[in-house]
Amino acid sequence: MSTVTLASGAGTQFTLTYQPWTAGSGQELKATTVVVTPPNETTPMTLTWPGGSVLLQGGDTHPGSCTGPVGS
Repeated sequence: MSTVTLASGAGTQFTLTYQPWTAGSGQELKATTVVVTPPNETTPMTLTWPGGSVLLQGGDTHPGSCTGPVGS
């Protein structure tokens, strides 16, 4: 694992992969926000979720939702 160091005021990104909900695909989760805790932080940030409903995957063995590494 590599370290991402940011200068003051700089930014980075990460990829959030999720499974959108469609009628008949499973249980719908009506997402309105996403809560993210940045690396080396203890205070989470709550952001508006623009992606609409997602497929609920809480009990899945291999869920299709994940985050990529910071800086990806």
